Amino acid sequence: MDMDSTDLPLLTKAIHSFKWSEKKYLERKISFISKLGSIPVKASADLLKDIYYAAGDTVQLQHAALTALLTQKTQYSFNLFKIYNY
Repeated sequence: MDMDSTDLPLLTKAIHSFKWSEKKYLERKISFISKLGSIPVKASADLLKDIYYAAGDTVQLQHAALTALLTQKTQYSFNLFKIYNY
């Protein structure tokens, strides 16, 4: 499924709607987070930054957010990624 910046509000809502009690929570959330990598706009990168911080100690979600930042391949996303690796 191809996504663009017009899909960002719905994708954001979907990502925030997942609950720990749901079946395959992590798999589903990681799948949606990875889709943000195909939307290389500042708003998407900022959402990935927020997801990274909100993940707390859930390394799988942090990794998904960082991978999506690299997938965007923009200077802004690379700069955000660099911040997390210091």
